[in-house]
Amino acid sequence: MIANWSAQSSVHPQWKCWFFIAKRGWTERLAGAMFDYDDGDFYGIERQGAVIFTEDPYYFDIHGPYPTSNPPAAAAVKRELFFTLVHEIGHLFNLTHSYEKTVAREWKAPTWMRVENRPAARSWMNYPERASGLGGNAKPFYDEFRFRFDDQEHLFLRHAPGKFIVMGGENWGENSARAFFDELDARLHLRLSALKPVYQLGEFPVLELRLKNIGAEPVLVDGNLDITGDAIEVVVLGPDSVRRAVLPALVYWKAPSVQMLAPGASLYRAIDLAFSKGGQPISRPGWHRVEVVYTNCDGKKAVAYCRIFVAPPDHVDDWGVINALLTSDVGRFLYFAGSRSMAETDQRLKWYIKKLGPHHPVATRLIVARALPYQRSERRLRIDDKRLKWEDGAPEWVMHKLDPILANLKEAARSFSHIRLRHLVDVYADCATQINKRKKALKVQHKLLRLLTERRAPQKIIMELHKQIRQGK
Repeated sequence: MIANWSAQSSVHPQWKCWFFIAKRGWTERLAGAMFDYDDGDFYGIERQGAVIFTEDPYYFDIHGPYPTSNPPAAAAVKRELFFTLVHEIGHLFNLTHSYEKTVAREWKAPTWMRVENRPAARSWMNYPERASGLGGNAKPFYDEFRFRFDDQEHLFLRHAPGKFIVMGGENWGENSARAFFDELDARLHLRLSALKPVYQLGEFPVLELRLKNIGAEPVLVDGNLDITGDAIEVVVLGPDSVRRAVLPALVYWKAPSVQMLAPGASLYRAIDLAFSKGGQPISRPGWHRVEVVYTNCDGKKAVAYCRIFVAPPDHVDDWGVINALLTSDVGRFLYFAGSRSMAETDQRLKWYIKKLGPHHPVATRLIVARALPYQRSERRLRIDDKRLKWEDGAPEWVMHKLDPILANLKEAARSFSHIRLRHLVDVYADCATQINKRKKALKVQHKLLRLLTERRAPQKIIMELHKQIRQGK
């Protein structure tokens, strides 16, 4: 897509939007997403493109959960394809979700129509099943939906300044149709944890987030704690007293992960501070305050924060390398856990690792990002001849790169979080299986099992790892 955008006019903003039609997304229950052109800057040119995944098995398969919950299934598939198209166009016009209109910098609507969260709104900008409150059944929504944006959204589209709306104008979520909403839910406790007392500049901290039900009754929650979803907002207050929002590289429409959280139960997620479209969230040494706001399905909130100290490089010679890492392309490379398509960035990281040394805490993250894309063979679209081509994986090389990192799981957990560490071990085990070296994988899996048991990880995670070991995965 970068090659496609580079061929377009350099005049921005423009009243133009582009759509990419694909079959399947990178995760389950993903109907559509908004993407942006990377012009070499952190901000890029936002709200210019969207993608629809026309064969998502949850939404667009006539035998899938969503169509079968909203019969007739064939008609439901056609209706949701059209709904997804208009929904993504709404995002390109800087409209946020009906239940998500909360941010510190809002468009100042007239006093006679206050902009507010409307989780039950019958609008293109809602999720039909979420607004209905019946899981996958969207019938209550469509019984009252008039195939229109709601009055607040029409007000914004008709009367807000054009630069707030035009594609490539204001950044996504800034000066959009949003307002404040500060109600806290006393039943939910949000905790944000730093895993190291000190981080090196350029190390890109990964924090652990936990949402716990501290009440006496079950609570209906949105279980998606990833910043690419709708429930989580992250802000970093740096030593310069500037607040920087951590904005994901992608904003996408994914089915809400609504679930009942039992009393005492918790949900966990890793918060990666490697990249933000609003600029590098951690770009200087000193104390940083990381703040997280969780917004539940009903609009109520839970908040958490933690302080982390970022140390300057130990050696003067490292300053140049570290500063070179604080760029948008490196941030995107780490955000997506590496990419075969970003060959130039990959070679730069190889050089940075050589300069810093493989055991430097900053180099560890770079080594993993370079290795992960080669876990398996994959088909890639070549821009030059516009053909799909198979490219071989390199599982033995991946294992070679991960071996020194996984040799010390406790230190690896501090760098990557326990959640990401488990993923690394899964990648290692998959590579070992491909080249018939299961004994090496079992050794690492057993070490991880002991570590997680020792640290009282949730029983569900322990049992899943036991099952993987038994099944030889």
